[in-house]
Amino acid sequence: MTTVIAVTGIDPDTGKPYTILASDTQGTLTGYEVVEEWGRRGVQRYARPVNQKQEFSKLRAPEGMHYAIGFAGAAPGQLAVRDPSEFDNVPMYPWERKALYRSAGEAKDLVERCRQLLGEKPVPQRERQGFEDALYADLDGKGGSSLVDRLNRLQRSVAGDEGSTVYLLARDFGDSHALYYLDRNGKAKRIDAQGAGAAIGSGERVAVEYIQQEGGALLGQHKGRKVLFAKPEDALRLVVGAVRAATEKDLFSSGLDVVVMSDGKRVSYRKDIEQWTDDFRRTLGESLEKLVEKETS
Repeated sequence: MTTVIAVTGIDPDTGKPYTILASDTQGTLTGYEVVEEWGRRGVQRYARPVNQKQEFSKLRAPEGMHYAIGFAGAAPGQLAVRDPSEFDNVPMYPWERKALYRSAGEAKDLVERCRQLLGEKPVPQRERQGFEDALYADLDGKGGSSLVDRLNRLQRSVAGDEGSTVYLLARDFGDSHALYYLDRNGKAKRIDAQGAGAAIGSGERVAVEYIQQEGGALLGQHKGRKVLFAKPEDALRLVVGAVRAATEKDLFSSGLDVVVMSDGKRVSYRKDIEQWTDDFRRTLGESLEKLVEKETS
């Protein structure tokens, strides 16, 4: 089960907006290996999905950007693209060779741009403003992301419907924050309501119900609107509780990842959580060893 949830709120002490994103860390990484086989029409080239369960981060705060992003579904950007020049000495029709180069080039471009969107590959500083402007122009002006649409179509072509990925993007406008939900076709839905929050993944329903049931005490009036009017640490407790409620419904779901966006900053707490978890396991193990030694001596 995957659960990615985000809430926006207002800090009553400062009047400034913030967004908190949280998720589990258990999932399936889908990689692809390229296979060539001889067929009636020459060499047939296709990508074969390779799935592997492991823990990984579903939340990203790309360097130099003004947004944070989470995803659910197939881990994006894992398509393996081989250099088509490897097949220059393999007999095939000219149109097949052109198609080979064209498809390989498109896949490579999509994967690289997806890695930039997720911050796995930093966008050069001189290009960051243009990258974000183009992203927001798509989301607000065109109502979606052609990059997400094309990447999902590419992923589905080699892995079926399981190759789709949906995204939750939180944008910092300075005096306000907004959430965008991007579906498998790249269509975007903007969620402006402070405190309404949004969730994606198979644990979405459980997480949203938890927020609705437990978040009532944190709601308040701000500029004539009912919003999540609470300190970030109180909102964090609510969001982490929602992720925990969802993961408890699935034995194969575990872990926690958190990103907080406030006052122009985006902070990922993944490394801190991993360190605290390691420290807890170590001290728990040491305490248990001492108890067993005491009880058996």
